[in-house]
Amino acid sequence: KDWVLLATHASFRALDVYSTHRVISMGGREQLLPSSIADHTPTMAAYSAGCVALDWFVTQELVKHHHS
Repeated sequence: KDWVLLATHASFRALDVYSTHRVISMGGREQLLPSSIADHTPTMAAYSAGCVALDWFVTQELVKHHHS
């Protein structure tokens, strides 16, 4: 069950990277992230992977300490 949630979260983050890249390539702008992240697809992918990893770690710690 936990792996399904992790895979789903990672998939949504990957789709976010892809859609942001497409919007920027068509002249749009990212509203929330600085351009130093959003304008570089590999950097945004690394940022998104870090977010997934951090969310996973925090969730595991909360479950371990019975805060879920």
